[in-house]
Amino acid sequence: MTRLRISSSFATALLLTACGSGKMGDPAGSGDPDAAAGLPDATPPPPPEPDASPSENPCRPPQLMIVLDRSGSFARRPNGTLPPNTADGKKETRWFIALTAIKAVSADLEDGLQFGLALFPSDPEGAGGQDCSNLDTWLEEYLPPETTDGVCNPGELKVSPALMNASALETAITVNNTGLCSWTPIGAGLAAARSELDAIRDEEYAQYSLLITDGKDNCDGRDGYNTGSLANADAMQAAGIDLYVVGFDGTGADLDPAHLNDLACAGHTAFDFATNCREAPNGFRAVANPSPARLYYLATELGSLQAALAAIGEDLSCDVVD
Repeated sequence: MTRLRISSSFATALLLTACGSGKMGDPAGSGDPDAAAGLPDATPPPPPEPDASPSENPCRPPQLMIVLDRSGSFARRPNGTLPPNTADGKKETRWFIALTAIKAVSADLEDGLQFGLALFPSDPEGAGGQDCSNLDTWLEEYLPPETTDGVCNPGELKVSPALMNASALETAITVNNTGLCSWTPIGAGLAAARSELDAIRDEEYAQYSLLITDGKDNCDGRDGYNTGSLANADAMQAAGIDLYVVGFDGTGADLDPAHLNDLACAGHTAFDFATNCREAPNGFRAVANPSPARLYYLATELGSLQAALAAIGEDLSCDVVD
C-alpha cells in the first residue's frame, strides 16, 4: 500500500475552500487530438519505475506533538451553547469532536508519522485540594464548583511521539474520564511539548508541534503569570520545531486571532508566511494587516477540524510502502 500524500499547497487550498475562504475551479479536461481524428495511438510511454522498497525509502517518520486545550469551554458545542448531559449531547461537544478528529487522523497516519500528545493545563486530580472535573459535571453546571484547578497549572505530557501510537492516544484521553479545567494556559501546553521533544530529539527525525485551542489564554497577567506562549514558540523554532496552529471555534468570538496569528508566524506555518510575517527581536510576528486576515487553520465543526488535522498530517507524513 502506498499512501497518496497531499501537497501543502493543495491541502491549504482544500481547507480554505471548506472554510469558505476561497473557491477552487474545475479544470477543463483536454481531449486526445489523435484519438479524435481516428489516428493510431502514439508509442506508449515506458512503464513506471517500481516503488522503492521500505529499506530504500529515505523518509524518516517525523515526530508530531499535538498540544490540546482541555479548558471547560470544550464542554460547549462549537456554536458556544451547552448541550444536555446525555450520551447524544456529549457527542455535540467540542471535546468529543476534538478527540474524534485526533483519533481518526492518528489511526490513518500512524505508520508514517510519530504522534504524541500533551494537554494543557494538567489535572491535579485532587492533589493539594485542586481538581479538574469530567464532562458530566461541566454539562450539569458550567464552571462547576468541583473544578478547583490552580490559576495556571503546567501542561501535561500524555503520550510521547512514536509510530503506531493511535491506540496509545485512544486510551490516554477519553470523553468521559479526562478532566476539563478552568484555565487556558497555552504557553504551559507548548512548554510541555517542547520539553518532551527536546528530551527525545534525534537528528534523523524532524519535529513538529500542533496546537488545538478554542479560546484565549486567560492566564496571562494573572497572579504575575506570563503565558510564555510566544517565547515557547520562538524557542521551538530556534530548535527546528515548526508549530501549526488550529483554532476550533464556531462562534467567531472565542478565539484571540491576533495572538494565534503571531503564534503561526513564530512557528513558521502562517499562510503566505513571507508576506504576512515580519522578523521581530526574538522570532517572527504577524504584520499589522495580514492577508488573509487569519494565518492559522480554523475549524468550526468535526468536518473542518478533521480536514485541518488531515491536511497537516498528510503533508508531514512519510509515504509508507508495503
